[in-house]
Amino acid sequence: MALERTGNGYLVDPTIWTEEIMHEMAKEDDIELTESMVGQIMSAREYFEENSSVPPI
Repeated sequence: MALERTGNGYLVDPTIWTEEIMHEMAKEDDIELTESMVGQIMSAREYFEENSSVPPI
């Protein structure tokens, strides 16, 4: 599956995000996700859904 992403690696259309897409993006970027990483991503997604912006880091 080819995902349309910005130059910074974000999804062009963030509304299509799913856990499956999270794993596909990690695979495309040659990243093996740990349980801790998945937890952090899920927290960031929750913040994004509530605030319509990425969390401050």
